[in-house]
Amino acid sequence: MPYDEYEAEAAVYNGVLLGPSTTLGQIASEASGREAVDLTGTGNYVTFTTLHPCNSIVVRYSIPDAPGGGGINATLSVFVNGAFNQELPLTSRYSWDYKNWSYPYDKNPADGSPFHFFDEAHALLGMEVPAGSTVTLQKQASDTASWYVVDLIDLEEVAAPAAMPSGYTPITNYGAVGDGSTDNSAAIQACVNANSQVWIPQGNFACLSAAINVPAGVTVQGAGMWHSVLSGYYATLNLGGGNDRFLNFALSGDTVNRVDSNPDNGFNNLAGTGSLLQNIWIEHEKCGYWVGNSSNPVTNGLLITGCRIRDTYADGVNFCNGTSDSTVTQSQFRNTGDDSLASWSPSGGPVNSGNLFSFNTVQNTWRADCFALYGGSSNAIEDNLCSDTLDQSGILVEQGFTSNPFSGTSSILRNTLTRAGGLFNGAEYGALQFWGNQAALAGAFTIDSLLIVNPTYQGVVFNGSYASGGETFTNTQINGAGTWAMMVASTTRGTATFSSTVVTAPGTGGMDNLSSNFTVVKGSGDSGW
Repeated sequence: MPYDEYEAEAAVYNGVLLGPSTTLGQIASEASGREAVDLTGTGNYVTFTTLHPCNSIVVRYSIPDAPGGGGINATLSVFVNGAFNQELPLTSRYSWDYKNWSYPYDKNPADGSPFHFFDEAHALLGMEVPAGSTVTLQKQASDTASWYVVDLIDLEEVAAPAAMPSGYTPITNYGAVGDGSTDNSAAIQACVNANSQVWIPQGNFACLSAAINVPAGVTVQGAGMWHSVLSGYYATLNLGGGNDRFLNFALSGDTVNRVDSNPDNGFNNLAGTGSLLQNIWIEHEKCGYWVGNSSNPVTNGLLITGCRIRDTYADGVNFCNGTSDSTVTQSQFRNTGDDSLASWSPSGGPVNSGNLFSFNTVQNTWRADCFALYGGSSNAIEDNLCSDTLDQSGILVEQGFTSNPFSGTSSILRNTLTRAGGLFNGAEYGALQFWGNQAALAGAFTIDSLLIVNPTYQGVVFNGSYASGGETFTNTQINGAGTWAMMVASTTRGTATFSSTVVTAPGTGGMDNLSSNFTVVKGSGDSGW
């Protein structure tokens, strides 16, 4: 991604260090690296030194909820090289849930057991900041929240707004106004209905009354994800055919709870054949893109690349309903409220096949997994980074959610899982988990060049009341497991084969095979277990 990420705990600060913690309900457990810095007193600050030139900032933060729920608004002061730059607007409207993990979530602070603490804010700095400069976040007297927890910042050199290409029609020709408050739903819909090449100029275009339905063969392009924004609860694009293309703009939703019957996703429905999402920023939606439609489940060759999907109440991207030969690559996901990337092949419909998640960075999934495969044929998870899941796995392979059986060979290649795994409904989830939940895991699973670092509990888990075997591991490293490097539940059965699998410094031990019906085949190069 085209920015540098800076951790608050590695910066210069006079606030209070929180963490490290993996205990649900503690703010540090949801922070990147399980640590963050608390700015409580006036004058508390955290100062970062820039590695490269930049002109923008993203802050991942937590501030208190309102006493009765619903969030508060506050500011946090930004300084560049010691000089005041701006008051960055923050809100807790899109965070803070309570009591349990059932949705719609409990939003009442009186019910206790809080979770989902963090959100993000971003702004252009209005100046060029050279490498070696300082960027400071400081609580001033005018910054009225009782405390501010800073997790990290992103600093980026943002290009100027792009000019409209030839042949495009701007939505302003149909009356759209980019002031952030005018309702533009009808104007944008009229432009999309009448034109195959639609331009979103620089501005914040609110969609307040209806989502936008995009027919087949339409390209929607903006001046850049920092410059062209569709905002509001109906900042949603419903696809209806194929060969749709979306480039260089942002969707900033207004979803404050998860209601699965509501269609408040950044993108909805099938993508047909050959559709593209490129350089799209999606936040504060239920899902980034729920791909598929049970009444017409056809998506093939969808490419999602260069995107940022953050601060959602459910999945980042879910390939569903027969989505096949589709790819999510070179994208970044942070703070999603369900699987950041999932391929789910519901039974009774066409089989998901040939999908690929590659070269993605996933951080701080606050519910569920970084990556998940639920049935399907020959899907792949390759060359990704995953870190700091709150309660479930870095990668989950599950015959569950009433999915089609696995078939062919599913590939998990060259991935790194850091501080993954967690505790959900009283069960420990490993960094990588194979789960024969509703039926046996059929097909074959190839795992190569997997690096697991400091998993909360186990590194690799085989679980379920059905067979969870059929896996072949090569060149695997499991370092610093919280408990066992690998574990087999007593209820499962099958065979897993290992070679060049190296375990170092497990908290409890190398392999805990509790099943008399599961065979572990060790090969050359295995050590530490």
